[in-house]
Amino acid sequence: MYPADPMQPGPIYFMVPRRCGLFGVHCEGRNKQHNYIIDEGVSCGKGANVVISLLHHYFETYGDGEDHCNLHCDNCSGQNKNNYMLWYLLWRVATGRHVSVSLNFMIAGHTKFAVDWGFGIMKRKFRKEKVNCLDDIVRIVSSSSTVNESVLVGNELGEVNVIMYDWSSFLSSAFNKLPNLLEHHHFHFKTESKGTVFIKKNWESPEEAVRLLKIGRSVPLGE
Repeated sequence: MYPADPMQPGPIYFMVPRRCGLFGVHCEGRNKQHNYIIDEGVSCGKGANVVISLLHHYFETYGDGEDHCNLHCDNCSGQNKNNYMLWYLLWRVATGRHVSVSLNFMIAGHTKFAVDWGFGIMKRKFRKEKVNCLDDIVRIVSSSSTVNESVLVGNELGEVNVIMYDWSSFLSSAFNKLPNLLEHHHFHFKTESKGTVFIKKNWESPEEAVRLLKIGRSVPLGE
């Protein structure tokens, strides 16, 4: 919430502060975290389409051209652990954007990882700084550590820098849903196995191949 002042004795009386969302992607190979700052004026919620759009922007803008990608996420089914995310990663490998992608979800109760470290550093600085506008949040995030970098999704005038796409509508015509998705924690996608996801309930479990691409359908290419 902003405006915010560390010297403020309590909530602003009869005023609703402006809300700012935060989404982080931490690249452990470079020890760099890109933090997407989402002002409420350009917010589209916190659903799968938003998360996938931000992840897509990260890959297309800040990716290193890697062939293999290993993703770790928490177990939030509305944002990360859902069929739309699986379809998106199947689409990425099928269209040659990656050769393979692994998607791993941490065990419930053990969901603190690198991105939370970056958030903790910036929140510690946020609590000590006076914040009057969105630019102040951008400055605080970027100056909180050499690890953190700000990415402004849109400004207070409603100008958009990161486009949100309707991935669910784009991909739903080509893919089927994975049964019992929430029971599994590890997913693997390969270019040579278009439309097929390899799943494991736990790390020690045997891997199972499940075809999600609908019969008679091809993977939509898009742009």
